[in-house]
Amino acid sequence: KGTALARLEHFYLDDPRASSGNLRHFMAALRVYHDFGRGIPKDDLMKVYRRLLEKPELAATAITDLRRWRDWQALDHVASLFGRPGYGEAVIERQIIAYLLACPLPAAQPKVARLRRLVPDRVQEAERLQSSETGGQ
Repeated sequence: KGTALARLEHFYLDDPRASSGNLRHFMAALRVYHDFGRGIPKDDLMKVYRRLLEKPELAATAITDLRRWRDWQALDHVASLFGRPGYGEAVIERQIIAYLLACPLPAAQPKVARLRRLVPDRVQEAERLQSSETGGQ
């Protein structure tokens, strides 16, 4: 792996000492590249971006972006974060649920149903927020 993306991935994501601020800058750079860049295959970029889910301090933003980009390949990974230590903040849980609600894959439905049983209020809150984002559609 000699590509620039691989080197950046190693520098930021493989180093446990990478600061939260540097990780946020890396995330922002990946986001800009996703929207405007050329040259790096989207699959490669998304594989690196999905690794940000492993950083609880970045998870809510990463999940939001994955939902916005309609990256449903992360479905199982995103769903597995619910209830995991470090991921219990309301903002992260809301984004996990919003991602699952938006996901058109049939595999998302049992995951939503499970959360509806576990945290019905949180699911209803995410549904209300999603409905207001889409104008009730």
